[in-house]
Amino acid sequence: MENLVPHPSVFIDSDDVNIIRSSSREAEKTGNLHPKQLEIIYAQKWFKLLVPEVYTGTQITLPNLIRLQEAISWADGSTGWVVTLCSGAGWFGGFISPEIANDVFKDYKVCLAGSGAEGGTAEITSTGYRVNGSWKYASGIHHATHITANCIISENGKTVLGNDGEPRILPLFLIKEMSILCLPGNIRAWLQRAVMPLRLKTSKLLLVTNLR
Repeated sequence: MENLVPHPSVFIDSDDVNIIRSSSREAEKTGNLHPKQLEIIYAQKWFKLLVPEVYTGTQITLPNLIRLQEAISWADGSTGWVVTLCSGAGWFGGFISPEIANDVFKDYKVCLAGSGAEGGTAEITSTGYRVNGSWKYASGIHHATHITANCIISENGKTVLGNDGEPRILPLFLIKEMSILCLPGNIRAWLQRAVMPLRLKTSKLLLVTNLR
């Protein structure tokens, strides 16, 4: 029977494959994507695959997205993993306010990393939220310009419930404004309307204590 499924190499430039692969060993040593790998990702807008076109994204169709992600992973599994997870977060662009989305996605190197786990709490305050929590995995965080994190909402120390009686969970959007090394201890900044002026430099463990 004839194989009608094209090989992944059809969907990715051969020169890009060579550069990605030749840089993979060094990337594995450092635990980060290599700068040459990142150059390709930025040039090809792979972190913006699901970002709406109106915000400078590719807005790729789902079938083409799968083909391309398979091709990138065929070139190098680690590169494919980071592109898959960080480009997926670009889908959030269709659900945040246009004013914020325009500001976020105009960045040539925009990269959204984070965790879907409910690893933190966001206590309602007079100016926004006070956040505490830890998120065990956040692939791509080394290259992230923005972080997303799911938090259980609380007020006066008590969990806020939704209409279904379950704890209310919101994804919070952390936007870089300052550079903070995320280590055990107090980390403070102002959180206004679920938008945090914060850039996290850390490993795959994201730890936040008394962020305001």
